[in-house]
Amino acid sequence: ASSLLSAGTINAVTLNNYGNSTVNSGALETVNISGTGGTLGLTAGALTTANVSTLTINASDATAGAITADADYTTINVVGSTDASTIADLVATGATTLNVSGSEAVTFTAQTLAAVIDINVTNTGGASFGTEIGTSVAFDAAGGDDAVAVGATNKAIVMGAGDDTVTV
Repeated sequence: ASSLLSAGTINAVTLNNYGNSTVNSGALETVNISGTGGTLGLTAGALTTANVSTLTINASDATAGAITADADYTTINVVGSTDASTIADLVATGATTLNVSGSEAVTFTAQTLAAVIDINVTNTGGASFGTEIGTSVAFDAAGGDDAVAVGATNKAIVMGAGDDTVTV
């Protein structure tokens, strides 16, 4: 049974070639994905006060379905390593910051980031965002071949080094 006051004990999970999955733990901080994956739900338990607010997704040669992070996670870190990875849709409605780092490219075919106000990309392999980012989202990239779509933005879009693409 879940507790409203005590965090779970699972703080890291590794999934390789997985089907549709859900991880529910108030202690969850790190998810490692690789291979082909189905949808993935990441919930922070049923705590009355969230225990963890930062979630790191380490993607290594992953082709993942939609990943939905609980609204309790306000910072999402995605790290690309080993080989390029693709995430079909990153849904993180509570996140205000998305950081993408690592050495291998990460492609988000789509992303639903309603509360995000800052996207930081330090990934040297590049990051690609398949759907338009919000008009009040600051985008800062450096080093990789990055791609982002923007609308009537009122924030800075900094692309840095690399063969970058901005679609308006």
